[in-house]
Amino acid sequence: MPADAARLLHELDETWRGLGKDQDKDLGTGVLRACAMTLIVAAAEADDPQELGGMLSSLMQQHPSRTIVVRTCPHRDEVEARTTVQCWMPFGRRQQICGEWIEIYAGTAQFGEVALLLLGLTVPDLPVVFWVRHTALGHLDALRPVLSMATRVIVDTSEADDQVSALDAVRSLAQDGPDGHEPVWRLADLAWGRITRWRKALAGILRNAPAPSRGSIRWAGEKMSMPACYLDAWLRSVFPGIEIDLASSDPVRPPVNVGRIRVVQLNGAGVDVRLERPTGGPNVVAITDGLQSGLVFPRLDEATLLAEELGIAGPDHLFREALKVARTG
Repeated sequence: MPADAARLLHELDETWRGLGKDQDKDLGTGVLRACAMTLIVAAAEADDPQELGGMLSSLMQQHPSRTIVVRTCPHRDEVEARTTVQCWMPFGRRQQICGEWIEIYAGTAQFGEVALLLLGLTVPDLPVVFWVRHTALGHLDALRPVLSMATRVIVDTSEADDQVSALDAVRSLAQDGPDGHEPVWRLADLAWGRITRWRKALAGILRNAPAPSRGSIRWAGEKMSMPACYLDAWLRSVFPGIEIDLASSDPVRPPVNVGRIRVVQLNGAGVDVRLERPTGGPNVVAITDGLQSGLVFPRLDEATLLAEELGIAGPDHLFREALKVARTG
């Protein structure tokens, strides 16, 4: 059935009324309607529905929302949608907590219609988070009207094959505010979240040390990964004038969600720091002035990074500064 905002909201209201009939106030059972934001997810038609659905259902328990999944289906010639309610029962409680779920299927030619539909589906007076799951979707001009209603835009360039176009796409989102001004939304890239552990480790080691004057970053895979690109940019924004050599140490690209940064070396007068992550796994060797210690970098998957990002309030000035000076080789 063709999508209509009023009809979809009516379907949700009917679902809530049906769930409300099962409530027993004396026993404390029934459902609690929870919503702290509207989460719009731009996904591809080929995305595994079970994988994506499981991840978003888990995320909803941490950040209750009206979740709207927009699947880009190039060969569709009309917009279709369906609604449901996702419920979970916290440990030790009898009452279920529920959030709303809407799935929209549309061809790229119909995204103007989708933008109008989303405008009628967002929860009034609550933040709107727009997650572009694939960098390529960020190039679709049809998505621009959707961005205008967002308070936060999240992308993920972690597995981008072409870091040049990926960086261009992220920068375009950072410059697409009204009348050429900075955007009204808070921009985030989950690839930046992947280097948080590297930044924290280096910041701790260099807290009372002189500023390094030179360094190097090595990664696995022929082309530089976006996390390596961001780490280089962060170092150069924090230590102006530092010279950093960038190169691949292993032409074989590791599997998805396996870290690609292998070695970070920083040197200078009174500074000799080396972090090594030989396999991209959790174990990291830190060598400072000849003394060796061990660090653990837990595995970060897409769901973990997204949950962490949604838990951050306010703008990320370090990311914006790094984005300005980021280079791809």
